[in-house]
Amino acid sequence: MKNKIKILLGVFIVVLGIAGCELDVSNPNSPTNEDIKTYDGIRMTAIGMEARLSQAIGDLNTVSGAVSGETCPVIGYVDYESLRKFPNNGSRLKLDDANGYCVTVWADQYKVMKSASDILGNIGAIQMNDTLKKNITAFAELGKSMAMYNLITHFEKIPIKIDVDHPTFADRAAVITEALNLLTDAQSNISNGIVTTFTSSIISSGWDLANSIKAYKARFYLMKGEYANAAAAAASVTAESQFSYTATTSNPLYENFVRSLFSEPLASWVRGPVGFTGFDNSRIAQGDKRVTALVDTSTFTTGKIGNDSVYYVSGINLTATTPYKFYTLNEMSLIVAESYARGGGDAATYVNKVRAAAGLSAYSGSNILREIFVQRYYELFGMAQHWEDLRRFKNDNIDIVNYQRATQLAHEWLVYPYTEDGTNPNCPAQPTDINYGL
Repeated sequence: MKNKIKILLGVFIVVLGIAGCELDVSNPNSPTNEDIKTYDGIRMTAIGMEARLSQAIGDLNTVSGAVSGETCPVIGYVDYESLRKFPNNGSRLKLDDANGYCVTVWADQYKVMKSASDILGNIGAIQMNDTLKKNITAFAELGKSMAMYNLITHFEKIPIKIDVDHPTFADRAAVITEALNLLTDAQSNISNGIVTTFTSSIISSGWDLANSIKAYKARFYLMKGEYANAAAAAASVTAESQFSYTATTSNPLYENFVRSLFSEPLASWVRGPVGFTGFDNSRIAQGDKRVTALVDTSTFTTGKIGNDSVYYVSGINLTATTPYKFYTLNEMSLIVAESYARGGGDAATYVNKVRAAAGLSAYSGSNILREIFVQRYYELFGMAQHWEDLRRFKNDNIDIVNYQRATQLAHEWLVYPYTEDGTNPNCPAQPTDINYGL
């Protein structure tokens, strides 16, 4: 996999380390071929994989939020503006394969997959405690699955086997199958428990490995349409997992929203989309604690990029050390609810768990799928989920979904970056449903 990255002025790339882990080699993100054949090399690669996942949320969530209409660029880089749907055709810009954000999202996730593949390809020959070996293997299988999820929710097809010069691309169904196989094997690899050596010197304290595996199985089963399996996996999750940050290895979303004043959440997230009266327009009036916890709802500004009012960055309640939950228990409740709504079951009970946690009254409407979509819109803000939701709900004839797809969604997929379509003869043709309105 080629790793050329187009560097953009003004974009902060935070090289994230894992606090509290002592390493016996100098660079946990780039072990040598000889390092990887040793226990210390495998260990540092696992630590580096987690660091890469932690760092990648900045690029991934910034791109996903811009394309799906969750956020607005404040700094008007051409590459960023082409990710967003503008208020008129004349303002829209073409998304092309040299777009630096597409290149970076692709490269970030394939660095994670490379680390995972290095572990899985070498750990079998290394002498170590068998349970520890299985724990590290499970972690690599989870990490690879997480990267695959991030890629297949942003690109139409992706390579699965990457340790070749010109990898072939797999479609969505094949990626989901491969990820579920990896996650099932990961569960088997922790069936005899998780040893202290793994939790104290490899994985950081914010992770719950067993529950993270189940959470990602729930996500993939939901994508696949296996609703009974999705509901069962989601209902079995009992704890959340998160990336942790320090003042020197800060949360990349803080870097984008606060320190660099680069991007802002749209006012429509609070007040309802401009020109759409069928939405539950004021989350503030309803007392939705998720909104007031994230932004200063007293401060709006207009006249930035696009046609929507946006919040000042100073109103975003993020600090350098704010942890990032990469799934939540409330998300799992909404997966159960959606699985029940689509496959049969008491969806309202699980919706009401989420509404109660947000300070809202019990649901009393007649369209439970619409309510699930709306709750996901607020519960999962800034988690790179809304774009995928706009795909999954697009055939459900839901007014707010139809409106957001027509007015907010800029592209169905990202373009394959020039690092692939210019060098890999197996790269598919660019997707046709990009550059809406051009």
